[in-house]
Amino acid sequence: MNNQLAYICDRIQKITEAVYRVTELLSDKEPIKWATREKSFLIFSILVSLKSSHDLEKNKRFEEIEELIEQVIAFLSLFSESRAISGINFEILKDEYESIKKIISEQKKQENVLNFPTNLFLAAEKEKAAEIEKEKRPESPIGQPNGQDTIRHNVGQNVGQGSRKTRIFDIIKEKKEVSIGELSGIFKECSEKTIQRDLLEMVGKGIIKKEGDKRWRKYSLIY
Repeated sequence: MNNQLAYICDRIQKITEAVYRVTELLSDKEPIKWATREKSFLIFSILVSLKSSHDLEKNKRFEEIEELIEQVIAFLSLFSESRAISGINFEILKDEYESIKKIISEQKKQENVLNFPTNLFLAAEKEKAAEIEKEKRPESPIGQPNGQDTIRHNVGQNVGQGSRKTRIFDIIKEKKEVSIGELSGIFKECSEKTIQRDLLEMVGKGIIKKEGDKRWRKYSLIY
């Protein structure tokens, strides 16, 4: 494994450890806690396995990593919106993941998938140094007291689109599956098209899934 890929693996390992720390105090009954941890560890596992992969296979695995990163960020965003983890911790993890995703995206354009350009490697080193400086600044402790009550912190409030999607998540979690019509009866201030947009966005981010056609369609949690 060349030095550049080893460096990326080292960064992902540290990010994965941080994900485990920020989710440590979440209730073990929260399925999304384990889904977040599983996907973050899978990212690390795939990178480690790239040493023995062929070039074509490497590109496919890079694409898989990019999708997993998007899903982990979406899960962490949900926790941040509901105040289950601090906003500072979320922003740090999001920046780290997006930095890795950017490097991987650039890497896919190269003829040799393991030949990371020197300028990208230096940029990664610069970003790492910047993160070290961030860590020196006072910030909220990682892993605030939380649990199922914290996940439902914003239920019953209507303070913006982010809060509405958090409420939708909690409703689906409680009812197991819901239709747009059912949610429309709860969010009377919103049109069905608005609720449908929220649901489709959550489906696209891998948070929920849809089953059935048109008026019979139901939405439920993936995990």
